[in-house]
Amino acid sequence: MQNTYYEHPSEEALERFLLNQCQAEELDTVETHILACEPCVARLESLEVEMAAMKLALQNMQSELAAKAAKRAESSWRNWFSVPAFSMAGAVAALALGILIVPQIRTRMAKPTEVTLSAYRGMETSAVPKGKLLRLHLNAAGLPEGRVSVQVVEDTGAQLWTGSSVIRQSDASVTIPRLTASGNYFVRLYGAGASATQNDLLREFAFQVK
Repeated sequence: MQNTYYEHPSEEALERFLLNQCQAEELDTVETHILACEPCVARLESLEVEMAAMKLALQNMQSELAAKAAKRAESSWRNWFSVPAFSMAGAVAALALGILIVPQIRTRMAKPTEVTLSAYRGMETSAVPKGKLLRLHLNAAGLPEGRVSVQVVEDTGAQLWTGSSVIRQSDASVTIPRLTASGNYFVRLYGAGASATQNDLLREFAFQVK
């Protein structure tokens, strides 16, 4: 799987995110990127402001249309229904869309679950919740500071995700996508630019998803 978590989402991807139209893989990619990218959070906040402005404009439009409809009460029902009523229905529908979308932004941008992994493979295994974004803090005591490659694999050795992190003060932190299947998993640290072979392995951690 190509690692796109450090590439800024396109405008189209952000629009799909706001409209809840992302496919599962794209949704995980955009969510994880936003959690670590302040500029993209600002882009989403700007879109949210635009939505709020649109909602206010639609509310004003609805009030104006209602006032016009009242003044036209003496006109024929056919004329009243064919012009303002359809417009009002569209405004109400768009307003409802805005009301539904804006809260979804904050729900999807919830903070990930913080998990500290200190035990190496073969020692006590930590348990993490299934279906949650995970922010892993990996014990890097004794390792030199700098960029490292990170790999998440199943207990069969099949790679699920790869990314990068930076060791600072004996800690390497990384946000990984949701793991939806229960079971045993491993996180592996490799030197920056490593070819992900066993000879390049710096450290390995085990955890369970429940």
